[in-house]
Amino acid sequence: QPISMDHGLAMAFRPKRFRGNESGIAALEFAILAPLFAIAAIGTADYALRFEAQASLDDALRIAVEGAIRLGDDADGVAEFLNQNGYSATITTFSSDDSPEATSASKTEVMQFEVQPTEACFESGVMQVGGRGETDCADPEKWLRLAGSYRVDTFTAGAVDLGAQIDVKVQ
Repeated sequence: QPISMDHGLAMAFRPKRFRGNESGIAALEFAILAPLFAIAAIGTADYALRFEAQASLDDALRIAVEGAIRLGDDADGVAEFLNQNGYSATITTFSSDDSPEATSASKTEVMQFEVQPTEACFESGVMQVGGRGETDCADPEKWLRLAGSYRVDTFTAGAVDLGAQIDVKVQ
């Protein structure tokens, strides 16, 4: 018997006893597509969580820079300014390998900031950066390094450490 085009080729390869029976097709389609939609939903929520955490960290870093601009070379004042705005800030000493990535072992579940008084100068073609009083410069520029860290628990990657830092020249 010839195959009619309105049933398509799929009907041609079905045994005759199943050709008219379409029960269970919706359940089969759901079983195939539901995991894909679940993965997409979890991925979207995970991305939104990380995006919100990075935005919060960037906002806090903006507040830290505002404090450095207002208060100048007062590291204690900048830390207090951050604390008054609801962020946990501490004064730390400068270390050349001290970055948000290098200090991830000390991070906790909250956003934390470090305010590091530093100095820098460019003499004899060499850039020197160090803690206050650690460079061999006659008249070093004063800087504050503002470093923030934030640990975020995500659905797919577990705990993710976010970090941001900026150096601000102060008077």
